[in-house]
Amino acid sequence: MELIAILFFLGIYLLISIGIVKAVMAWAAQHQRRVWLWSGFATFIMYNLVFWDLIPTKIAYKYYCDTQAGYTVFKSPTQWFQENSNLPAASLKSSRKKNGIGWSYENRILAKKPWKKVSQINEFIYEDIEFMQHICCFLPINKRSYYVADARNDEKLFEYVTFWTGYDNLELGNLKNYWMINGGCMESVNNEDMVSFKFYEFINEIVKLGENNHDKQ
Repeated sequence: MELIAILFFLGIYLLISIGIVKAVMAWAAQHQRRVWLWSGFATFIMYNLVFWDLIPTKIAYKYYCDTQAGYTVFKSPTQWFQENSNLPAASLKSSRKKNGIGWSYENRILAKKPWKKVSQINEFIYEDIEFMQHICCFLPINKRSYYVADARNDEKLFEYVTFWTGYDNLELGNLKNYWMINGGCMESVNNEDMVSFKFYEFINEIVKLGENNHDKQ
């Protein structure tokens, strides 16, 4: 139903735009002005009243995806465990529990950031997601960061960054999202799934190493 309303609005707007452009062309011809120039100017105005942010957003979105998106391993689970071999084995055992759809972790508040609740993989490592909206001036480009970090100093061990475009539900958000929204930087669903797999594979490696250390004690 909403899609029908959007198409109806665009159809009416297109008819109004054509009428205005024709009126401008008639005025320009009557006053011996350059018809192509005035009609082009009128078309430009009518287009940008609704679609002014479309092309700049697509360009900026591609730039961010090409230059900042992707995943980075700052420190492997093996390296982290080697550097922290003095920590109690019990504190390295994962807090995850089986639920109906997979695994869940204990939610805790960070000591250094009491306003922030994260999924604690073990006593010292957590996973979290950060959202940043409208990172590029007034354009609807948003950033999402999935990461695993050390709870003691917030040092990131793994991070996956992606971007998406689209407005929220305010004002014309729902309307404009039909042609503005883009859900991620990966060129295909397979690539997106591959990165998600690497993220959870990284976490599973932490869990596995923690359990091995615990079993050795």
